Amino acid sequence: MFGSWQSGTGVVRTIAVMAVVTSALSIGGVATAEVAREACTYRPTRLAGLPGAGNDFAHVTSTDGAGHFAGMGYWGPPDELTSHIGLVWKDGQVVGNFGGLSTVSDVNRSGTAVGGTESLEPLLLHNGTLSKMGRPPGNTRFFAQASAINDAGLIVGGAKFDDGTEHAVAWKADDPRNPWDLGVTGRAWALKDISDSGELAGTIQAGARTRAVTGTVGTGLRQLGGVDPAADSSATDIAGSYILGKGTIPGRAAGWVLWRDGVPSPLSTTATLQDVNSSGVVVGYEMTNSVPTSAVVLNGTTRTVLPPLPGYRYADAFAVTEDGSVAGRSHDGQYYQSAPTVWTCV
Repeated sequence: MFGSWQSGTGVVRTIAVMAVVTSALSIGGVATAEVAREACTYRPTRLAGLPGAGNDFAHVTSTDGAGHFAGMGYWGPPDELTSHIGLVWKDGQVVGNFGGLSTVSDVNRSGTAVGGTESLEPLLLHNGTLSKMGRPPGNTRFFAQASAINDAGLIVGGAKFDDGTEHAVAWKADDPRNPWDLGVTGRAWALKDISDSGELAGTIQAGARTRAVTGTVGTGLRQLGGVDPAADSSATDIAGSYILGKGTIPGRAAGWVLWRDGVPSPLSTTATLQDVNSSGVVVGYEMTNSVPTSAVVLNGTTRTVLPPLPGYRYADAFAVTEDGSVAGRSHDGQYYQSAPTVWTCV
């Protein structure tokens, strides 16, 4: 497992990744099936575009769980887009941007957001100021990027070191120039999400297999249980006691899994799932002929298809708030010409 983060020293004791690989079946059983929950009627609304950009195209990819959303917009006239730009919204309006050729990966309730440049430099928007975050020693040639931030300002991400190894990395929003190297993960973007309690969701490489992991920056990572250790697994999102990912529950086919308190339940869906909230509501999109066409919400065994904004044919969902609002985009199959969309339950 990863060595513990020694607060105040910046020193990390790194133990081989293979030590994480214990018997998955020894950690918890399999949850019983969820019951159907009452379906919402969702109404789509459009978020504002970036003033002065020459168009109002954008899409939402993440949320703080409340009033902030983050995603990406575009520069240039509608028929000649020239650049992409990371955006932050609050109350439907753009309140921050990361400059040209940038992306935003996450935002917290104070409006602090993380992302990066196209050249893969980690960026932080904090108290209205955009700055580069520090790189760990040994990471001077290749990427370093931030994946997620929680409300306490703890940031997680990854970096490829000069020797070719890929590491997990953590930062603090109030001290972004001093990252912590959390050790070798064997794959890029290993840490994908962090909850407000500091629990992590991610995927490491262990030999020929990928392993879904959780844990904390301070205590290291542990493998998520209840899935077949002879098969690949992964974890992408966390909220409260829920973790969303993929794996093979014994006796079932490989597919989407929702862990609750470490115990997995299978999610019977053909959708590509993107996010979960602390009530276990999951969102994503269905694809037709390799084109995302239908935004979907899974609430227990209740599946709801979200309507696109008027004038559009398709919709994709990428994020869900704590009150069940859903964010993503409406489009006609041309992803650059998409409308940033938030659906609310009415």
